[in-house]
Amino acid sequence: MYNSIQHFIEFGTKKIEKRIREFIQEKKDLADLVLGLQEELNALGRDITAEILEDMDDYLRNSTSRKTHWEIVRKDRTEILTSFGPVSFERTYFI
Repeated sequence: MYNSIQHFIEFGTKKIEKRIREFIQEKKDLADLVLGLQEELNALGRDITAEILEDMDDYLRNSTSRKTHWEIVRKDRTEILTSFGPVSFERTYFI
């Protein structure tokens, strides 16, 4: 989660500043501003969700209790649909 937030602070805030500047300087309408902000914030939500799911997967894969009862079969990229949009992440399958 922290990587996603750091990435957003570094790059996402610049995109938001650009959208605000366009709104003010180019006299864009409010709908363009809101849609632009929503797009950037949804991207942040997708990134945080993917990072949390992958962190949980790492925890399960490295868990000592998991190792005694379950074996790793494979690791695949999967995608789920959220209110932020589609979230793609790596998932481990166990047997």
